[in-house]
Amino acid sequence: MVPSPLFCPSCGAANQAVDGDTLCFACSQPLSNSTAETESSFLVKDRYRILAQVGTGGFGAVYKAEDTDSHDQVVAIKQINLRGLKPQEVVEATNAFNREVLLLSDLVHPNLPRIHDHFTNPEHWYMVMDFIEGETLEVYLKKATARPSIAGTQSLPLHEVLDIGIQLCTVLDYLHTRQPPIIFRDLKPANIMRTPKGQLYLIDFGIARHFKPGQAKDTIALGSPGYAAPEQYGRTQTTVRSDIYSLGVVLHQSLSGNDPSETPFRFAPLRLYGTPGLSELEALILRMVEMDSSKRPASISEVKKELQRITSLQAGSGARILRLHSLPSPQPPPFGGQTSYQAWKNLASGSGQQQQQQQIRLPPTGPSRRRFITAGLATTVAIVLGTNTLGGILSLGRRPDFYPGGPPPVPRFHTYSGHSGPVRAVAWSPDGNSIASASDDQTVQVWTLDHERILSDTKYAGRSTKMNAVAWSPDSTEIASSDNDIVHIWDVDPQVTRLNISAKPEPGYNNTKMVISAVAWSPDGGYLAFPSLTGVQVWDVSTGEYIATLHGEQTITSVAWSPDGRYLASGALSSVVQVWDFTTMKQVAAYTHDDAVLSVAWSPDSTSIASASKDKTVQIRDATTGVLLFTYPGHADTVNAVAWSPHGRYIASGSADNGSNLQVWHPFDGDEPLLSIHAANSSVNSVAWAPDGRYTAAGTSDNTVFVLEVQVMRFDKSPK
Repeated sequence: MVPSPLFCPSCGAANQAVDGDTLCFACSQPLSNSTAETESSFLVKDRYRILAQVGTGGFGAVYKAEDTDSHDQVVAIKQINLRGLKPQEVVEATNAFNREVLLLSDLVHPNLPRIHDHFTNPEHWYMVMDFIEGETLEVYLKKATARPSIAGTQSLPLHEVLDIGIQLCTVLDYLHTRQPPIIFRDLKPANIMRTPKGQLYLIDFGIARHFKPGQAKDTIALGSPGYAAPEQYGRTQTTVRSDIYSLGVVLHQSLSGNDPSETPFRFAPLRLYGTPGLSELEALILRMVEMDSSKRPASISEVKKELQRITSLQAGSGARILRLHSLPSPQPPPFGGQTSYQAWKNLASGSGQQQQQQQIRLPPTGPSRRRFITAGLATTVAIVLGTNTLGGILSLGRRPDFYPGGPPPVPRFHTYSGHSGPVRAVAWSPDGNSIASASDDQTVQVWTLDHERILSDTKYAGRSTKMNAVAWSPDSTEIASSDNDIVHIWDVDPQVTRLNISAKPEPGYNNTKMVISAVAWSPDGGYLAFPSLTGVQVWDVSTGEYIATLHGEQTITSVAWSPDGRYLASGALSSVVQVWDFTTMKQVAAYTHDDAVLSVAWSPDSTSIASASKDKTVQIRDATTGVLLFTYPGHADTVNAVAWSPHGRYIASGSADNGSNLQVWHPFDGDEPLLSIHAANSSVNSVAWAPDGRYTAAGTSDNTVFVLEVQVMRFDKSPK
């Protein structure tokens, strides 16, 4: 058994009971462990009886004590120990103590502890406050999130998070409306006490300060990493919006279970869905943690009103939470710790802000980008099936350099010819084992291959209509395919239709013919999205329940989910690309080509969109701002399809060119394609990459699917 501590009768410090120790470690005054000692020997200031040490941190400790002058009322004594501190530390400790005494002495609020007394001796400062029975929110969060919730995440229940937010808004609003306003500046779970009944208290005003109008920035940059707003690092003066930022971080942590100190200034999507209130809650939190303080809510009262409104929606509707399950982060490819595209995009967009520099490492100086590519990041073609050489149908952007062990193998190709009509869509199963292709011949065919032959194929016949689109479920067990106005969801093995979804009629369009030209399965497997007459419809896959329509263009040709599951993008015949935030159901960006947009594809990091157009180009834009990053001009005719490789290094595009209608190129360096392939005598309608990035497949109007194996091989410019 660990012996009870000995409390110094002079300063109250808790000393470990070690034989031979007769002096207090803190103040060097005599200790006594004699049972004959009277209880007054344990009194601090001849008044406060120390009961136990309940916390340590900073420059001192906190004790639970009884006030013998107030009928043994239980109080908390915060002790600042100056002994052994360096001169600068003494200044810091003294300033923090005086600041807290000064601020709290004039404050009275249900969510703030009251100060009853304060006093000093030569080596200690003491503050006597209300004793709060409970634990810090930090401890409570760790306990509450020790095991996943029903939603599969380590987070607090929604009603608790809303209550926490409203209570903290209430006390922060009280502080912010003092004259002058008081900025807390260190809002974090460790500085919030929670009683067993859920009452919250702010407990540490050590770095709180009055707002000073006209001051450019704080005298000293203070705050806790992960919770402190960017301006607390000395760039500008902290304002009430600094506390709003910290509250947003606390709410995000409570809902996600993520520790913000591990990834400061970066907040993963919460993926809450179920009612408009839930999506608006995430939108509110993301506004609160904006890097630019001017984009945050203007006041904490505004935040409180929104949280109260969302709370009333929950109470009134009995709504459920649908949580888009977290997905594993894509592994960065081996290009100096990042994709070459990411590095290029950072330079091309002119972004040099501190935040981006913290998150993105630019490639080291050395060989030029083109020489770096030459050293091993370009591609060649080793066709998966058959022994036919490509001959005149393949051209390379750079000739193969000679290996010490001999020249690279001669490219070969194979064409899958199981269809009797043009192949409109092709999709690779997420497990990488199979390809599904949809055709005008009214079938979807699923076929499996190895390096030598086709192993099997299965035909799914829809109604007597063309099959326009195909998509795999993330677990590779189901396929969604569309034929005009119905989406079929069916098991691959056995081949049984599980669900048929008929597009929800749009008001005023009851007699208008619907053609579902695209279908997209959300990365978490929960939802399907496809074009409607007035935008994009979203349906629950498990129940067949209609969720919402993201209203937009009337002639949508393609739909794609971002890999992180947060955004949906679409392209339309009207030349418009639209992007929606699925968590808020609101459009966040829209931009145009010079002609119809026929295909859209996301970068693996969910930050950029490539769009293929009838204007013969592929554009790459920032997904949420619409900033044009690059235009690829390599095709001579309509570009029907575009796909981003899983590792982010290459883009494949298919077109109606008479010659090179399948091209592979770098998204940051598209002056010439890495591969130019005549994949069909007619047009290439769709392209898809295998999940490992090793293969690409193209559906053509020759009724075929063309499959390539894309391997790393050295290329260089032709000799001068």
